[in-house]
Amino acid sequence: MIGLFLSIIGAVFAYYGWQGFSQRRQLIAGSVPAVGFIVELVPTSINGRRFYNPKVAFTTHQGHNVVFISDYGASWKTFQINQQIEIFYKPENPQQAGIKSDPNANLLSPALLIIGGAVAVGGLLFAVVEVFVYFLILSKR
Repeated sequence: MIGLFLSIIGAVFAYYGWQGFSQRRQLIAGSVPAVGFIVELVPTSINGRRFYNPKVAFTTHQGHNVVFISDYGASWKTFQINQQIEIFYKPENPQQAGIKSDPNANLLSPALLIIGGAVAVGGLLFAVVEVFVYFLILSKR
């Protein structure tokens, strides 16, 4: 039972890791680089902890001014107003943009995928051992 439970939990983590990883790759595919400036730090609260999402302004290669709020929230010391930052955006929809060096997106999804996959495989192996031991005990009766 424990092995099956671990497999399910691991698979859920791996699924969310894969989702985040593939969404990030789709956003980057066909995107063009640009330089933006942080114009505001938008406060958010998650489980009582305060984070700040950078609001970034940039100019597209076509000369349009665009402002977006990054999904990446961090402590107030991570970003500063007027800080220059590398971004990427979709030319057909410049609101689809992201911070190039977003550590949350660069590390979290692959980590969830790897750890979740390892837990799922380990859980399956544990489940096989559980079943084997169960039948071994039954055969000795």
